[in-house]
Amino acid sequence: MCIYRTGSPLIQPGRVGPCTAIVGGGHFFLVDCGPASFRVIRFLGLPVGRLSGIIFTHYHSDHIGDLGEIMTFSWIGGNSKLAVYGPKGVREVVNGFNEAYSLDKGYRIAHHGADILPPENHGYVIHVIPPVPEGRDNIILFRDNTSTFTIKGFEVNHYPVKPAYGYRFEFNGRAVVVSGDTCKCDSLIKNAFKCDLLIQEAICCEVIGKMAKVFKSRGHPNTKRQAKFLDDILDYHTPVQDGFDVAAAADVKEMVFSHLVPTPQNMLLENIFFLYSRKPTSWKGTATIGADGMIFTVRENHTIQMVSSALVKRPNPYRLAGQIGTVLAGFLYYIARSNPNAKNVSIFAGAAALLTWFRSQPDFVSRM
Repeated sequence: MCIYRTGSPLIQPGRVGPCTAIVGGGHFFLVDCGPASFRVIRFLGLPVGRLSGIIFTHYHSDHIGDLGEIMTFSWIGGNSKLAVYGPKGVREVVNGFNEAYSLDKGYRIAHHGADILPPENHGYVIHVIPPVPEGRDNIILFRDNTSTFTIKGFEVNHYPVKPAYGYRFEFNGRAVVVSGDTCKCDSLIKNAFKCDLLIQEAICCEVIGKMAKVFKSRGHPNTKRQAKFLDDILDYHTPVQDGFDVAAAADVKEMVFSHLVPTPQNMLLENIFFLYSRKPTSWKGTATIGADGMIFTVRENHTIQMVSSALVKRPNPYRLAGQIGTVLAGFLYYIARSNPNAKNVSIFAGAAALLTWFRSQPDFVSRM
């Protein structure tokens, strides 16, 4: 099972920082923990006190912001020191959070007692992920020999951020891959090969490019500054079309776009992510624009079920249109029942509206 948060540094209400929960084989891991991700974890009722560990892809602020909150409530939930995995630099990041939360630790122990909140259980166990050895595609950072649950790390291209990693989770022949922040690269294709579900970061370069052009045209120092940032991010994320090409080359079963840049604030803008791209004819899988609180289950027979479409459900406009169309067609049939031509039109329109109604899922999900 995987559950995740889909936002990016270009924030929007309803989407928090990048964070993907992977649950399987009795283990519960988070990949990254961006700002406000802990709140969504609590809203979903995930057992933070049973968290197995956090795995960082890299150390941009939008991927690490809630580490302190998650560690604290993991401790409050009865967990021992929290395991944190990451490439070179993880020790500095974790030690910084440890120091920042040291006063909070003292306050809570003084208030609730050391028997409830053992001081020795506060903090982290740091696991530095070494570079992938030459000649290998990945490195194993966790394996449960009893359940076969395995986590493999592989380097991706998020230059100048280096190292940056993606991760492959395997359990009883099933596989979920989290791309991390990256542009299209061979290591991602190799490690996503034949996986059941690929959680792929995405940027809509056409929209970002137009935003940068508008900012430049204003001629103000502040808007020129914003345009510079927008231009700079174009070359180290994965354009939507490249995401489709990765899925086709790796022959993944299903792909979910996450870490959406720019973060779409409504259903129309979600569909724009698909507007400038074409799904390769060679790829028979399904692509979905991710939403915070979306939950997928990969079953033993490799079927993938969307258990939840979002934390905040969004009514499907196509279903609503079908319902309204059915009512209007029925009304037209009533007032035009003496006119054969109008009667036939109303029957045809009603049938089309009913088909739209019943074939549309209740909640909106942007898919291709």
